[in-house]
Amino acid sequence: MTETHEATHAAPATSNPRKERTALAGFGLLAVATADLLVWAYGRTSARRRRPTPPPPSRWLPARR
Repeated sequence: MTETHEATHAAPATSNPRKERTALAGFGLLAVATADLLVWAYGRTSARRRRPTPPPPSRWLPARR
């Protein structure tokens, strides 16, 4: 007995190729938007770290002249 693809695999959820392509495009758009958001967020944290902030004035040491 030879197994066929139809016998060993479940039927697809939809048989409409247009719906499948639309869903795939939506998932692709979601992946691109997620990557864009992650890159943007990483850039914002890196930009904040690059600007050195002066240390707060010390209460215990006299000011330099």
